[in-house]
Amino acid sequence: MDVSTTSSNSAPNAPGFLRMGQGEGEHSYAKNSHFQSRLNRSVLPFFLDLIQTMALPNSGEVLRIADIGCSSGPNTICNVEAIIKQVKERYQAEGSELPEVQVFFQDLPSNDFNTLFKHVFSEANDIMKSPKNYMVAAVPGSFCHRLFPKATISAVLSTLALHWLVKIPAAVRDPQSPTYNGGHIDLHDSSLATVQAFADQAELEFDSFLAARADEVVHGGVVFLTFLVRQSEFYPNSGDPNRSHDEVWSQLVLEGSVSRELRDDFNMPYYVRTTEEVQKSLKKFSSVFEVQKQEVVSLDYKKLVDEHPDIEEFTRIQSKFIRAYSEEIYESHFGKAATSIFFERFEQALYERVSRMRSGQARPEDAVTVQTWMLALGLRRI
Repeated sequence: MDVSTTSSNSAPNAPGFLRMGQGEGEHSYAKNSHFQSRLNRSVLPFFLDLIQTMALPNSGEVLRIADIGCSSGPNTICNVEAIIKQVKERYQAEGSELPEVQVFFQDLPSNDFNTLFKHVFSEANDIMKSPKNYMVAAVPGSFCHRLFPKATISAVLSTLALHWLVKIPAAVRDPQSPTYNGGHIDLHDSSLATVQAFADQAELEFDSFLAARADEVVHGGVVFLTFLVRQSEFYPNSGDPNRSHDEVWSQLVLEGSVSRELRDDFNMPYYVRTTEEVQKSLKKFSSVFEVQKQEVVSLDYKKLVDEHPDIEEFTRIQSKFIRAYSEEIYESHFGKAATSIFFERFEQALYERVSRMRSGQARPEDAVTVQTWMLALGLRRI
């Protein structure tokens, strides 16, 4: 996942800073990516069907697979090994042996590749029973740019990465601009003009992503993408636990723990595209990529809440999940002390919201009207 943004404090988010929680500690991404794993498992059948359409490398050639925006948890390893297993079965069905396989794990230079490769060579996470069945390499860089030589990759995978933005639109940080997003951490309560500024940036970045992959993927190769989408032109403004972010940071501003200017200068580098916006970009590349699979799947937040009878346990799990992907982004802008206070307050705010939902005393802002929608998109290089 890639981001380049500048903050007003002494430790700005430099280009390429964004990373998930490092290591394998309590708040690390490796320990708190179960939600992503659940979403990935729900679309695995679509992915394996797409692999059936992939052109197989000729005898003596190398099968190259790339996971774009891999992060540092075990999910990426499960995904690429599922590809290898499926391809191996295709070769066996034809009476051939699996060729040499090279897997590229791509993310920003700040990504915790050390923890990732510990998982690669851990038998507990090795579906293939031997980490030597494929060769691995880290590829640091931005996924909006070229990462590999032309026509060298057979299969590209990118799961839950493309809703992160490389750049924050400059106008949303300008108090004189009609798109200024002061007072908001994200887009849940932002103006239509602000949302459109993010939409324009997201379109530019998705187009750049597709253009780069068009160069890198072999003819007959496949690209499988999953990322969050929304089903309406209006940005979700209720029912999302992330709305508590705005509320808690506003509390810290009122208390004087964080300056209003610092809060107003921050924007989460994140945009959930509409399905129509996705189609607009795909149409531009219709002569390069053929859409093989396209499915929108959902995970109902209320259902997720109801599956956990212990409210305290659920809010602790949810808070750790959110902390794993956002803590270091917040720390780079607000500092460690303010971020630590924020997450203490956030977990309590989340607990109170879920408690009201369970007790039938929900406030209007607690109404769970929003589901998490994810697009599973399978493309074949023409």
